[in-house]
Amino acid sequence: MSELLFHPTTQASLQRCINRPPHAMLLVAPAGSGKASTARYLAAGILALDKAGYEKYPYITVISPKDGKAIPIESIRELQHFMALRIPGQRDVGRLVIIEDAQLMTREAQNALLKTLEEPPEGTVLILTATSTEALLPTIQSRVSLLQLVPPAP
Repeated sequence: MSELLFHPTTQASLQRCINRPPHAMLLVAPAGSGKASTARYLAAGILALDKAGYEKYPYITVISPKDGKAIPIESIRELQHFMALRIPGQRDVGRLVIIEDAQLMTREAQNALLKTLEEPPEGTVLILTATSTEALLPTIQSRVSLLQLVPPAP
């Protein structure tokens, strides 16, 4: 996953998150800028996994829009079930959740996610990606660390 190219400011922000991950973060950048790849890079770094280890790791889940249209409340309910499962072993971070295009969550899905953002299970990190923060509820925005991804120089 080291084949990604980041602006130095973005690289420094990502490294800080890898070293001391917040419980939830929001990666914001324009469509097509590599947010999903960046989220996976960040997840692998937080879990200290190489690409092969990341692909086999059982305690990562990715939620993305259904048919490219919306993320329904059912997806968040499935996420809550996933987060209720116990993880064997002792790790600072053992479970990771990526929500791609979080701005496409329905209002009901965002409200359902709030409880998880307020009180995430121990050892869990959530990474949300979005093209902007405008469609996200202010209460969601207030509970995540914002990482504005800066595009690399040409």
